[in-house]
Amino acid sequence: MLRLTLSFALLGILLACGSPRPGYGGPGPAAETMRLTAYSDGLSCPGGCDAHVVFHPRHDGTRYAFAPGQTLLANRATAIQHPCGGTGAPDGGRACVICFDESDASCLLVTHRGSGPPAGRFDVTAAFLVAHCDASTLPGPLAASCADFRLAEAALAARRNCIAEPTLAACQAVMRAAEADKAADLPRYAACLAAGGDAAYNARVTDPALHRAFDCAYFANQRNAAGRRLAPGACPAGSFVGQDGYDCCAGVAALDAIDPRECGLYYRAAD
Repeated sequence: MLRLTLSFALLGILLACGSPRPGYGGPGPAAETMRLTAYSDGLSCPGGCDAHVVFHPRHDGTRYAFAPGQTLLANRATAIQHPCGGTGAPDGGRACVICFDESDASCLLVTHRGSGPPAGRFDVTAAFLVAHCDASTLPGPLAASCADFRLAEAALAARRNCIAEPTLAACQAVMRAAEADKAADLPRYAACLAAGGDAAYNARVTDPALHRAFDCAYFANQRNAAGRRLAPGACPAGSFVGQDGYDCCAGVAALDAIDPRECGLYYRAAD
């Protein structure tokens, strides 16, 4: 399942609204600094995109990701014996301590829902940021991301929301296109799931541009700068894929702020 990079635009870039943007594996390297990224891939997102973290399996059972003990950091020194072990299954979330660097002050208790991004990243949901960003003390990398997240949220909230107000003159064209793309893809997404997955579906579809990947939620042969494009039909009801196929945009500033350039397509300057 593809996981996407958190890319918070500065306010000036955001106002342009629409520019494209270019199993347990043992302990990792002796010292690392983990990055924070975010994703929202709709129906493909485990746990209904609740407040969780996914990361590369090689970090599980290291000083950067381990199951909590009697105290938050009790298992850090023996992390190899205490992997978090969460999965993307509905009941697969597990309590996990993540640490951004060697400092104990960089650690945080989270819910882990399996693997996702390349090594070196903790990938979180918008719900995770909403749940954690108001805390009085946060690890440095999370605090910095939260500041950007809140800035992006405020900038989006100051604009007209096309998903919420699709009949606005400035919104009609973009919403017609988004709704048409989703309506065309929903039957394909459903057919792929009904076929039993990507391989079975692709074998019966002659157009390679419509082949699927990652549990039917992504196009196998349509790409963006991060990899495969998210399919419009994989976005839940009331949400639409962003302009470059990175994330689903919900028309809620607090959620769309994880990717304000991608979802900026649906936010227009106020009258």
